[in-house]
Amino acid sequence: MEKVFKSFSVKETKKLAKTFAKNYLNKKITLFNGEMGSGKTTFILYMLEALKVKNIAGSPTFNIVNEYKVNNKTILHYDLYRIENENEFRNIDFKEQIENADLVFIEWPNIAEKYLSDYESQIVDIKKLDENSREYILRG
Repeated sequence: MEKVFKSFSVKETKKLAKTFAKNYLNKKITLFNGEMGSGKTTFILYMLEALKVKNIAGSPTFNIVNEYKVNNKTILHYDLYRIENENEFRNIDFKEQIENADLVFIEWPNIAEKYLSDYESQIVDIKKLDENSREYILRG
């Protein structure tokens, strides 16, 4: 399955993220691909808002992962941009953390992909069309 969505403003992006959160989070793990500055974090934060998460911490770039609890569910938001090698990756206890989570969002997922074969996942590729416009391709 592949679906393509476009947004042309912040308002449309927020609305699209709400639609994703409501209708397309049918897999435990969602991988987000896109260039630096394409809006991966922003889109995830808007989805967290739509899921009624309180006290959203922002980007986990330096923490690597932010954990949220909502309605007795655990949501993990990873940003693996700063992970440079397998040793660093193994040190974050990724497999154990995702095992206990209900939803997992992963930015820069390349280093994690071989650890995800036991889980159903979907992919969102984000393409920056211009300063305010994005194309979102949902696969999986």
